[in-house]
Amino acid sequence: MIQQWLTLVLNIAVAVLAVTLVALATQLNISGAGFTGVGLVSIMSFGTMLASIVRQYTQLELATGALARLKFFSEDIPDENGESIPLSVPEEWPSTGNIEICDVSAGYR
Repeated sequence: MIQQWLTLVLNIAVAVLAVTLVALATQLNISGAGFTGVGLVSIMSFGTMLASIVRQYTQLELATGALARLKFFSEDIPDENGESIPLSVPEEWPSTGNIEICDVSAGYR
């Protein structure tokens, strides 16, 4: 929401600046039409660049927040069983590649 608001405010500011430039150029007759056109194109590309910077910054902020939440989750959330999970497994595990299933039954009604 903030990204959309900032983009809207930037676009309005650029529009006001462009209208001001055109009004000054037409009323004061200081420069030719070519310089006025170059000025308008420069202002519009500056507005596009600012909007892109705002968009990239908000995406960076979202990614940084997600990484902070993951870091908090991995470091500060206790184990559900109250037991600590070993960080490494023994070197002899698994000693064999066998799966042994004993005393198992299944059914449905």
